[in-house]
Amino acid sequence: MPEISNISIIIPVIVCSISGILIYLVHGFFLNRYLLIQNNLMISIILPTVALVITRAISTNFFLSLGMIGALSIIRYRTPVKSAYELSLLFALITIGVVGNVNPKYALGLSIFISVIGICFYIFNKFFPKMLINNNEIRSKGVEMIITTNDQKNNILNKYSEFVSSIEDIENERSTKKTIIILNLRNIDEGRKIREEIINDESIENISVSPKYF
Repeated sequence: MPEISNISIIIPVIVCSISGILIYLVHGFFLNRYLLIQNNLMISIILPTVALVITRAISTNFFLSLGMIGALSIIRYRTPVKSAYELSLLFALITIGVVGNVNPKYALGLSIFISVIGICFYIFNKFFPKMLINNNEIRSKGVEMIITTNDQKNNILNKYSEFVSSIEDIENERSTKKTIIILNLRNIDEGRKIREEIINDESIENISVSPKYF
């Protein structure tokens, strides 16, 4: 009865979704408020379920698993991750999806454990506020701007050459050439000004501005 076997995936999907969003709600409420924005909450639901479905699809098919490994190996993610903390949360979401295919209780248990860690750090910081360094207390060491452009004339590069710290030329599967330019700026206002100057440039594909820290 294939209908019953298809229905059996519903419970792990629900458990993984709840487990993922629980982590982001707890950490967002107690530690970092930016985790509560809509995009992050959507990721906390989507990523574990995607990992669960992929794991279940390839677990019983050797040839499909080889094909999936090959497909994933050619995917390159260029979206910058702001911190190792965010990276660990994303890895936790993927792990929840993977272990949820084995046993949903493992996924829920891992989610509760990671959530409790966030609560413990919050309580610890309340009783010993001077022992932990808050993110807002870290001294800024300027601003880093990452620009992805397909402008082969290097107009951006020439205009802001005094701020350039790194240049990388890349080429995708369709032989489209792109350039990633990293600018070191003094403050966020300088970054905002440059962003306003180039935001309407059609050759610009992506602009990322983030502070650097000591």
